[in-house]
Amino acid sequence: MKKRRKSNREIRFNYDTQIDLHGYRVDEAILAVRREMSRGHRSIMVIHGHGTGALRDAVRSFARRNSAVSDYHFGEDLGIPGGDGVTIIYT
Repeated sequence: MKKRRKSNREIRFNYDTQIDLHGYRVDEAILAVRREMSRGHRSIMVIHGHGTGALRDAVRSFARRNSAVSDYHFGEDLGIPGGDGVTIIYT
């Protein structure tokens, strides 16, 4: 019997904590994400919102460059509520 591959909508993505960055400036947002990572969380749902895209771009750039980040997923790729206003970071 052939195994059926799960679609993104069927995969449950769990996270240890979430942080809402609405209203933050870019530098404050990155500090807040670093602070959550330093608290030992293995996965963080970062809600940066849609807006101008400045926070989204900064958070995703941080996730790509930071050696403490083992993986990350974009909300729009996962089909989760919030779409491209969400990034999940794994440490």
